[in-house]
Amino acid sequence: MYSRLFRILLLTPALLSMPVAAAAQDNLASCRGWERLAVHTEQIREGHFRLREKAEITCDTFKFFADHVDVYIDEDRIEASGNVLFTTPDTRISASRVEFNLKTKTGTFYDATGSSKVKPQIGTPTAMSMFGTQEADMHFWGEKLEKLGEKKYRLTNGSFTTCLQPTPRWEFTSGSVTINVDRYA
Repeated sequence: MYSRLFRILLLTPALLSMPVAAAAQDNLASCRGWERLAVHTEQIREGHFRLREKAEITCDTFKFFADHVDVYIDEDRIEASGNVLFTTPDTRISASRVEFNLKTKTGTFYDATGSSKVKPQIGTPTAMSMFGTQEADMHFWGEKLEKLGEKKYRLTNGSFTTCLQPTPRWEFTSGSVTINVDRYA
């Protein structure tokens, strides 16, 4: 009897969330594989869902975590706020809020800080020697970070560096800078 009750309690949250997940999966054409999790989920109107508390969006190779996420399925976009974290295999960005287009995989992060792996072009004489024995990572922060492409960002009122020391020996600070990871700034 207890094992049956235990299974019902375990399955209830999954069963309650199935209609939202199924609808989202059918209509979110920009993501091949799309999942969403949250403590609370509500449908605001058709095609607009609000996820609250421990919200997580997984879309292909990237993930969003936040306190609150509004998903606009028909527009292929999300708006997230509160402890936002965006991750890909090579990039990690935290922000106070984000507006992100899931189709173009571009968006704007506010009060952002993050890091990205730098893969210097093979064949250049100083490619890896530029980083000594350290991992080739870039760290950045700014009031606004716009993701313009797969590895292209515009940083407004911020800084970036590849110096990994607690107090970097160098950093670039600018009112606006466009960074092409692995290429140039």
